[in-house]
Amino acid sequence: MVNPALSEFGATMSRLTGVRAIMADIIATLRAGQGQEFLNFSSGNPLVLPEVEKLWRNCTTKLLASPEYGEVVGRYGSSQGYQPLIDAVVNDFNCRYGLNLSDRNILITPGSQSIYFYAANAFGGYTSSQSLKKIVLPLSPDYTGYGGVS
Repeated sequence: MVNPALSEFGATMSRLTGVRAIMADIIATLRAGQGQEFLNFSSGNPLVLPEVEKLWRNCTTKLLASPEYGEVVGRYGSSQGYQPLIDAVVNDFNCRYGLNLSDRNILITPGSQSIYFYAANAFGGYTSSQSLKKIVLPLSPDYTGYGGVS
């Protein structure tokens, strides 16, 4: 059996950190509570607001009926994200905050942990001159997934 040696970064990424360390407990709690009324404050689960869920359902229904459906869900998009969403974010931020952003200022990611991972590794760590650049993560909200991101 091949067992390749991991790089330091690979070893860090393979450790049981953050949400992965408590995921078995989260799953057991959710299964035990099925059919019961309780508040779920477990890590990694976004709050589901009825108004937002309705909005997502409406958007999903429109997408399913759209001729763009296959292109949106069946193909890899740009690594920067879905262009119509990027354009909407640029427009909203420019109008709402009086900014002058372009699509080059926006990166869409699947969630907060991935953007912290990208930011930590793009802007923190050792430079080509071997100096250590540090980054500061916000204290609140506190995501257990921060552990081991860089």
